[in-house]
Amino acid sequence: DGIRDHCVTGVQTCALPIYSCQEESIYDFSSKISNIIYVKIKQNTKKNDPKGLSKQFKDRKRRNMNVNEYLNKFISYMELEKSDIILAIILIDRLYENTQISITEENYFRLILVALILACKWNKDVLYSNAVWSKIGGIKKESLNLLEVMFIKNIEIGRAHV
Repeated sequence: DGIRDHCVTGVQTCALPIYSCQEESIYDFSSKISNIIYVKIKQNTKKNDPKGLSKQFKDRKRRNMNVNEYLNKFISYMELEKSDIILAIILIDRLYENTQISITEENYFRLILVALILACKWNKDVLYSNAVWSKIGGIKKESLNLLEVMFIKNIEIGRAHV
């Protein structure tokens, strides 16, 4: 929409602020995403897992942190942005849609890790190596590489429309 005036040639647009708000910090955002992941864990623990991926992603280590602390660790070290986290959640959801994987207390750390790696590879120009990701994620690089390939095969990346 524009405003016409006899003194002005062409159309002038009116640039009034529609809404102003303070941008949410990425740490507040990750807290909300963590709550979504907890809901998924509670919803999916009893689902059928025909491909057995839940066991493949099972983390044998006992982590002394919750989902939010785990995400915040990657935000700090890997310079994550909100778009990386959102895409990671979409990728986990795509994996669930394609495989019916059970998202559990034992596998969500590895699912998040691999989804974040793929999201960053999709979104960013400058990447950290899987060796760096594995060190921060607390998993052997070889295991991480295998999980990444397994994740990609099961989300049908060639047909991805994100």
